[in-house]
Amino acid sequence: RPVVIMAENGTPAQMEALEQAVAEVRLALNGAHPVLLATNGTELAKTASVHVKFAAQKEWNAETGKLGLPSNLPDKGMDGVHFVRWNGRMEVEAGFILISDKLTGDLLRHTMLEELYQSFGIRNDSGFFPDSIVYESGGDTGGLTQLSERDKKLLRFVYQHVPPGTRPDGLARLIDAHW
Repeated sequence: RPVVIMAENGTPAQMEALEQAVAEVRLALNGAHPVLLATNGTELAKTASVHVKFAAQKEWNAETGKLGLPSNLPDKGMDGVHFVRWNGRMEVEAGFILISDKLTGDLLRHTMLEELYQSFGIRNDSGFFPDSIVYESGGDTGGLTQLSERDKKLLRFVYQHVPPGTRPDGLARLIDAHW
């Protein structure tokens, strides 16, 4: 089914960052999977599988606690965080993204895109590729506002060639066949 993304709240700048991130992910997928952005209060929003909330970090534990998610997040020092729920077939079934309401400009755009990208199943940061949206090494978090060609290729690869529940040995064969 399509991934439907909805933000509960957000300033015009925050919503613009979300719209840009959705457009970037949609472009990267290149038709491999439908991605829709829903306006809060619409019928489409009722089907949202990824929920985005902009909030002060000190409120994050209360927000995650309401959803039965881990509520032991630090009170400061984070720009954003994402959670995903996997179903029995190892498909991402739902996502929840929290973004600091204090972010602006490129840091807001970077954080929104990184957390959204990771909610599509590419979950971890990496210190290997400085041109990646998920680059993090020590205190350097990259700060890119667009996906690299490698990021795009990886997202398309996952959605076009990796069936849910693929084990590491099967993933290696798929990489050899399609990467």
